[in-house]
Amino acid sequence: AVQDFYFNDFTTKFNLRLSERDHLFITMYYGRDKYLANEQPDLTSGLEWGNSSLTLRWNHLFSPRLFSNTTIYSSKYDYFLHTNYDAQLYWNSRITGTHLQSDFNWYLNPKNQIKFGIKVGGYFFNPGNYNNADLPADKTVSELNSSEVVVFAGNEHELSPRVNLHYGLRLTSWTDIGEAYVVSYQNYQPTEITQYEKGTPYFNSIHLEPRLSISYKTGTYSSVKASYNRSLQNIHLINNSISPFNSLEVWLPTGPNIKAQRADIFNIGWLQFWPKKSVELNVDLFYKNLHNQIGYAYHAEMMLNPYIEGQIRQGSGKAYGFEVFLTKKMGRLKGHIGYSFTRSLLNLPTLNAGKTYKARQDKPLDFSCGINYALKPRWILTSNYSLSSGLMTTTPTGFYTYRGTQVPIYTEQNNSRLPNYSRFDIGSDFRLNKLENSNFEHHLIVSFYNFFANKNAAFLYFSKTVDSEGNYVIPADKLNPQEQVATHRFIFSIIPSVTYNLRF
Repeated sequence: AVQDFYFNDFTTKFNLRLSERDHLFITMYYGRDKYLANEQPDLTSGLEWGNSSLTLRWNHLFSPRLFSNTTIYSSKYDYFLHTNYDAQLYWNSRITGTHLQSDFNWYLNPKNQIKFGIKVGGYFFNPGNYNNADLPADKTVSELNSSEVVVFAGNEHELSPRVNLHYGLRLTSWTDIGEAYVVSYQNYQPTEITQYEKGTPYFNSIHLEPRLSISYKTGTYSSVKASYNRSLQNIHLINNSISPFNSLEVWLPTGPNIKAQRADIFNIGWLQFWPKKSVELNVDLFYKNLHNQIGYAYHAEMMLNPYIEGQIRQGSGKAYGFEVFLTKKMGRLKGHIGYSFTRSLLNLPTLNAGKTYKARQDKPLDFSCGINYALKPRWILTSNYSLSSGLMTTTPTGFYTYRGTQVPIYTEQNNSRLPNYSRFDIGSDFRLNKLENSNFEHHLIVSFYNFFANKNAAFLYFSKTVDSEGNYVIPADKLNPQEQVATHRFIFSIIPSVTYNLRF
């Protein structure tokens, strides 16, 4: 039985005008989500995760042609798996980061806008440890520290009234720093452990990320575009599951055993706007060439494993597809309708017998539709509908019985797909004050999330059988094993919400 299930978010912003040339912006955010259940009497277990961040941004105007944004920001993300909530026994992973970034915009002349800047910062990673004094020392996973330096520059160049060219380059330097111990592997088996003292660099990588795009105005309200950019990822989410409610979130940096993930992205698109109807149409086609993508060994041990990097497999991949998005931005009736098709494929050594397979992000169907209607000047009705393909998952291709227990056999990677995800939301936004655009404004918002109470799958099981009355039950007769079937569990159905919004 569910004991505690809530989503909690708080955010606040301050804008301070220090002078004619200086503004200070302060943003704070805190969020905490929890899902606890009493699976046994006097034993509460479950999940808890939370985010917190603080951002200070200083905007300075040097001249009418040059200004800067200097930002200091810090964030922390915690993920808990509670095995005994009351006794404070839990598994925890954490990632924190603090950065200083300066961005400059320089209007060199009416046809060139140059953007450049630098970012420096550091990260702390706890890949997952168990808070229990009785835990053996060989189950402790090394905590890790990394630093990052990024230098970037680009130019928005107007070649002609119809043609715009954007180009830029980004240089990233990533360094791992002790205190930490690093495991060396051969054929994914640990061979040596090296201890690094606090402050000692032991790994560094430098990467270039070029970017180029060109757009051409085919008419007064239409244009076509083409672009290429390289994207780099040095922070990796290690998660051998597709459900946020039965997974373990582990974050690891690029290092001696994990290469930076990289994507070369090609895009072409068309934009058309009809001003009289305030309707805009976007059509985009894309292709991604993927490098060093992450997968996991079969039956990978992800929890309390000091050799977790030996469970990781990296290889190549590709993704391609298109998106069509139609929006109406003005009038009493506003809204959007969109459809996208994404094919995402991976090829990782030692997995799926070396054959290419669909990644979990493979989505041939992703449809969304939203409508906002101003019933009265102060009263807006909203609705949103989304329908998408279920994520790819690996399911057993067969079973065998061993000592009365049915054991699954896995021979194919991502061979099944979860049921389609479908949700319809409705809401009402009523402005309580009569005067529009006043210094004091407050709203009453009532909404229903998942209004039709669709039972979207969050858990997938292969531990139940079907009894004579068609009910799904966990088998108790081990002497006469029966065929086990796939079942799934949903987390919530309809969620009502009432919000009071105040702005002054």
